[in-house]
Amino acid sequence: MSRVTITLDFECGWGAIGDGMWRTREAAGVYDRMRDDIPRFVDTLGRLGLELTWACVGAMISDPAEIRIDHLGGRFATQARRFLDEARPTSRDGRDLLAVVRACRHPQSFGSHTYTHVLLDDADQSRDGIARELERARAANDATGIAANLLVFPRNRAAHLDLVAASGFHRVRLAPDPPTGGIGVIAAAMPGLLGRGARSVFARPSAARRYAHPAGPEAETGTDLLDWGARPAIGKRAATRRRIRRALETAKSGHPIHLWLHPFNLSETVGLLAETTEFLERIAQLRDRGEIIVEGFA
Repeated sequence: MSRVTITLDFECGWGAIGDGMWRTREAAGVYDRMRDDIPRFVDTLGRLGLELTWACVGAMISDPAEIRIDHLGGRFATQARRFLDEARPTSRDGRDLLAVVRACRHPQSFGSHTYTHVLLDDADQSRDGIARELERARAANDATGIAANLLVFPRNRAAHLDLVAASGFHRVRLAPDPPTGGIGVIAAAMPGLLGRGARSVFARPSAARRYAHPAGPEAETGTDLLDWGARPAIGKRAATRRRIRRALETAKSGHPIHLWLHPFNLSETVGLLAETTEFLERIAQLRDRGEIIVEGFA
């Protein structure tokens, strides 16, 4: 019997500062719809008795009047200031959503997704700035009364793990390992659209690998993302379902898996909330039959 872990990169519009997609999602009402969809999703977790781990962007769960971004540098600093000045409250303030999650009748676990969702490998950021980003991330969780011992890197782009450990984060999620055998290895090496298509058909999701990172924190590689995109082709949706089905087969065969999801995707991607609910019901059934265990990452 093996483990299934699901983490949520909880970020609202903060996760799209760098590419400006927060404007598109805001105009489409994505962040407003989260106020209806997240309670429904949390109700499902309570009904099924499932613990997921919500990695929160610190600024999103902070009092807007107390947000400080003077540690940021380069282009991202400009983008973050514009986001704070121009975004609607529902795009940047997720305190109400966090309250819904904390009220779930089956306790959820928590971690950090940094303070502003700046990429930790951004060359425009100084080491001092990254250290302050991490310190403010922990402080935001501490002030809210949720755990602050684990970190999920924005876009899975790990960097400065020595600073991560020094800031008090003892566990981190890393990007998935590449395929280890068979035709999936060939698919992984193929470039462009052809490569992405081949990977979706042939590559099996990697099991989660947990180990002590040389820089200090305990690390675990992810397995796959529970989303197929806002406007997917039929083939992409089918390929995503195939990958997730294969990931569950990996867990049933005795290997741990670690899936992740962005909560805003539940309000952006047509059909994803219903599909994710069905998936959660499936893993709850497997748990109840003793075929897997479901654990948080915190």
